[in-house]
Amino acid sequence: MVRRIVSSLMVLALSANAETACNCAVCPERTNDFVWENDKFGMRAYGPGEYHRWSGFDVFNKNTASNVCIRWMRDSTYNRHDVFPNFHQNLGEGMDNYTMGASRGVGGIAMFADGEWKTYPDWETSRILHTGDDYLEFELVYPAFSAAGKMTCHITLKRGERFFRNDVSFERMPKDFLVGPGIDLEPKRDHKGSLVEEPGLVSLFEDPKGENGKDGSTMEAIFVADPSQVTPLTDHLNCRVLAFRGKKNFTYWAGASWSLAGEITTPADWLSHVKKFRSEKSGVSKDRYLDLMEAAVSAYSDAHLAAYLSDVERDGVQEHGFPRLAANIGVLVANGRSLGRRDILKRMMDVSCRDAKKLMPPKSGGNDFSVKELSIALAELERAKAYPKDVTDGWCAAICAVEAEVAYKRGRLQVGEGRAYNWVVFASASEQARRAYGYGGNAAFVEKYVADQLRWFDANGMYRDPNQPAVYDFVTRLQFAAILRLGFDGPSRAGLEALMDCSAEPTLKMLSAAGEIPYGGRSNQFLHNNTFYAALCEWYAVRAASCGDRAKAAEFRHAARLAIDALAPWLAETPVSHVKNRYPLSVGKGVYDEKGDMGCERYAYFDKYMVTMGSWAMLGWLFADESIAADAPTRPPAETFVTTPDFHLVFLRAGDYSAQFDYNADAHYDCDGLGRLHRAGAPTAMCLSVPCAKTPSYRIERPNDAPLALAPVVPDGTPHVLARAETSGDVAEADWKVGALDWSVRLAKTGLAMTLSGTDAVAFTLPAFQFDGREETRIDATAKSLSVAYRGWRCVYELTSDGEITDTGRVAANRNGRYRRFEAHGAGRLDVRISIERDGEAK
Repeated sequence: MVRRIVSSLMVLALSANAETACNCAVCPERTNDFVWENDKFGMRAYGPGEYHRWSGFDVFNKNTASNVCIRWMRDSTYNRHDVFPNFHQNLGEGMDNYTMGASRGVGGIAMFADGEWKTYPDWETSRILHTGDDYLEFELVYPAFSAAGKMTCHITLKRGERFFRNDVSFERMPKDFLVGPGIDLEPKRDHKGSLVEEPGLVSLFEDPKGENGKDGSTMEAIFVADPSQVTPLTDHLNCRVLAFRGKKNFTYWAGASWSLAGEITTPADWLSHVKKFRSEKSGVSKDRYLDLMEAAVSAYSDAHLAAYLSDVERDGVQEHGFPRLAANIGVLVANGRSLGRRDILKRMMDVSCRDAKKLMPPKSGGNDFSVKELSIALAELERAKAYPKDVTDGWCAAICAVEAEVAYKRGRLQVGEGRAYNWVVFASASEQARRAYGYGGNAAFVEKYVADQLRWFDANGMYRDPNQPAVYDFVTRLQFAAILRLGFDGPSRAGLEALMDCSAEPTLKMLSAAGEIPYGGRSNQFLHNNTFYAALCEWYAVRAASCGDRAKAAEFRHAARLAIDALAPWLAETPVSHVKNRYPLSVGKGVYDEKGDMGCERYAYFDKYMVTMGSWAMLGWLFADESIAADAPTRPPAETFVTTPDFHLVFLRAGDYSAQFDYNADAHYDCDGLGRLHRAGAPTAMCLSVPCAKTPSYRIERPNDAPLALAPVVPDGTPHVLARAETSGDVAEADWKVGALDWSVRLAKTGLAMTLSGTDAVAFTLPAFQFDGREETRIDATAKSLSVAYRGWRCVYELTSDGEITDTGRVAANRNGRYRRFEAHGAGRLDVRISIERDGEAK
């Protein structure tokens, strides 16, 4: 044991020599205390050699970004109590005026077991995993002293944040043990002031200390992501404890600030900061997924719903939008929402369940897509006893009567036909749902089609639907995720899990800075794209957590929240549309033999695709584990990702920006070149979200005479060949050969820089967003610059080499709206910089 501690101390002392914004170290000069700090505050955990044997977490106040806390501990004079000066006095950098004693301090772990409160002694081993300007990460291991065995605290603290995250794990955990973080509220230790307690959160803004309050106020808080997981208790030393029952692993946040740092100075500001931070870390709650389902069904007025039901009662179910709508309302009613539609829901469920066993007319879909949702809704309605038993029994009997090889005929194919076909995956998910909820289900059917479709994954675990549209990779993998979540245990399970694991990291890397899935192919730019991505991430989060990777699980929860947050401006529109533009809903329900609303394929009409957003939110609600945190990832400052040639996509990310290329685009939906540049928080169409195809297979105002993207001006069909894609520090880079031209792209936290060179005259196309279906942008152009102003943001093109920017007078449209085609021309070389800026933001 002694050898292990000494070795650890040597390694840690070496790692903490250089000062960084986020630093931690063992301090043998101070009885092996372990100290960690960022630019905002510091903390301490007493270590081996500390005679008190206290295991709470102590707070250090500071008003400098320097590593003063570590310096205080290492100065053998300054860290003594019996000399002056010492770190208990404020000499301008901060001070330790927080009294911890034997308490939990701020975030120390308390345990109630065997009828008494227990606290671990000091940590016995430590391991630093990372220090740097971005974040710190380390582990402290506490010795076994109860039936729970050893405790490991895996702590992460990021620059600029006032809360550390602690992923706590135990060797074992008896079911009746209560354990969790505590915060000291004992007035005798000067921990009194403005106290706020809410479910899963305790916040204290202490009264000022020192003569006439000269030493300021310390403020502290602890919280968990899911309040339902914890019970507030008070321990024997008057610490409030957020106690988990029988949890072997859990996550919480704890932290502090100091009023004399000058940034947060009032109780109200501190509480606001705590709540905002907690919200950002908590991921998408189950309630929020229900909110999305409610938003989806609320887009159908009562009159619309009544007319829709009347058609179905007369003609039978014609497509899957109607039973999905019934299922969404069913889950909401079962959870105490949309209760005003309880009566019409009964009629909707009557006809939806009745027709579930029939082969639907092949107008726009079938039972393959809706039996899963009906099964989930029926199980919820039974659980809630929302209707008399004879009513729900009748619905159960109807769902049990479904015969897979009959009801899913549209989705059937001969195994080995050599065809990727997502319909059978949807059908298999519906069958697995029936099995999971006890409504029948054909296990052989599920295994047969799962096994057959595993052939259609690429090397990254992405599903190769015909022509490889990005949407159908994600949404098909979501069906596979549902199959696994609903208990599939056939021979193909291990192979499916391996493929899903393979696609985990690509799933994260393809999300844009603005929370959108990749463009590419059909069914893109609909609201439901965001909810199926979020639901898929919820599944990956649970999968990662079950494998012990809490950090990766949190990253998936964070990605899900980004995708859901990105829906907010679209759901705030009046009326709400199902597609990401602001054109009027000109067709509404749509018909199968002509194109429907602007930006939509003929099958993507409102009645079917608006509720689809709710159906995928239903899976997010089903999958989400609120006990998993949603901490932002500590990813590199810049990244590149190249898919397999099947999907022919290249992604760059740096700072708040992301870019996406397609080098072998489906000409009916996209075009080659850089088809997307997003910045977090900015309207996604500001530069481009999707390219403008020459002959799009969806409705636009008028035909396009040419494709449009950010790309060199070359003849149609000129190949775009990727020469290099890599990162260099905080810059993501891609070099292309486009015919005889060399095209280099550099993405940094300040925006995008492009260089085009050739032996003769060269030109770039520059799309300028003009109209979103309701609102015109403001476009200003000179020979050297082009600016598009829209909703408080500007997209700015700057020509930084010889040449000029000209307006061609031509326009092109995509799903999001209309763009004016500008071009930059030069002799042999062009340099263009692109940034997306908030109005008033310094460049």
